[in-house]
Amino acid sequence: MTTSLDLEIKRAFDELVAAAPPPPRFDVTPPESAHRRNDSSRRLMAIAAAVITVFGGVAALATLGDRPTTSEPALVDPPRSTSVATSPTNEAQADIAVTPDTGPSVLVEPSDPIGADYEVVATPALPATTQPVDTDVDAFDGVYFAFLHEGPLPQPPQSLRFDVVQIFSGQDCADRFGSGAESVCTPFGIDLDAPTARVDIDVADVPITVRDANSDPSYRISGVELRSLFTGNPPAATSPDGFAFSSGFGFLLTYDNGTIVSIDQPA
Repeated sequence: MTTSLDLEIKRAFDELVAAAPPPPRFDVTPPESAHRRNDSSRRLMAIAAAVITVFGGVAALATLGDRPTTSEPALVDPPRSTSVATSPTNEAQADIAVTPDTGPSVLVEPSDPIGADYEVVATPALPATTQPVDTDVDAFDGVYFAFLHEGPLPQPPQSLRFDVVQIFSGQDCADRFGSGAESVCTPFGIDLDAPTARVDIDVADVPITVRDANSDPSYRISGVELRSLFTGNPPAATSPDGFAFSSGFGFLLTYDNGTIVSIDQPA
């Protein structure tokens, strides 16, 4: 059975079809035709909106007819909570210490001064004749003999002052001072009329050996330790038991073209 609502819907569709524009053409439409077409399009859209409204009302009425009447309120699901990740504030960031990456750290052990460990070394022999002191210190070359200067030490804290002389020992000493010079040549003889020199040496990086006054071994020590021993301080804790220092043995100063190479107490 056809109702008035069906007739109204049919009439609306008929008007929609009748008002539909013809298929598009690729020619240029004059401005007037464009205005007329726009009016037809607006009229078509209005009719379509009316049809949709009518259908929506019919659907709503049908739904209400099927639903039981009740006065209880509908239950609504609560909104789901959402979490938002936030970055720390500037105050929080201020408490974070940032350390720049400088690569893997390398542990560097401090090197001990030369000879600070009292390592046992061979005792150098006393030469038959040392170099004469007849040239400027800057021209020293070879092995010279010297005593530590008895008096004020030089100002640099790692320097020592030496009195350099020429010595003769053994047969060279006998030939120099005659057959009756045995007492003079024990252990060596010095020509008191020969020139001497006084030199200050920075002993910080010079290899040094000293003899033990109570036994035969010689030991490698540092320049700092030698200066300390000479000023009367006890040997370092690394020294052997019973070690005793004596400056009376003198020292051999080995030079290479004016540069000190080593300082050793001879046998």
